[in-house]
Amino acid sequence: MKTNKGFTLIELLIVITVLGILSGVLLNLINVPGIQAKARDSQRQADLSKVQTALELYFAEHRVYPIHVANTVTVLTADLIPTYISVIPVDPTGLTGFSLCVTNPTGYTYRSDGVNYVLTASMEVVRLSLTDSHLCSNVPNCSIPALACSCNDPRCYAVQNPR
Repeated sequence: MKTNKGFTLIELLIVITVLGILSGVLLNLINVPGIQAKARDSQRQADLSKVQTALELYFAEHRVYPIHVANTVTVLTADLIPTYISVIPVDPTGLTGFSLCVTNPTGYTYRSDGVNYVLTASMEVVRLSLTDSHLCSNVPNCSIPALACSCNDPRCYAVQNPR
């Protein structure tokens, strides 16, 4: 008596189909693009923190911040590299340029009058808390006319010099 042990082709196809459906549902639940956007936003916050540290080191030595108004962070290259920071960070999407209060993130910005500065980035994920201290409309230096960056866009993230 011979018994065949194993699965039939139909059984295998049913199992593969069920696994495919489950993996599709799982990927939709995980929201991979959303997780990647949050990771890029975290990188933006870390990048601004690095530049902020370099600016404070510069200020400690020169008693003034580099003066640049309405420019990208890359204008700081001559002022900060290599003494205070090894490389000026670039937005994780690779985009550069001046942009604020727009629907597409396009890099980091730096504005300074020598006494105060504001570093800004456009985040991908909308921030739900409008009372967040890093929201552009809540950063005190954004209200200085020369550094004006105030807007109501909940994706606008800003840091300023310590007061």
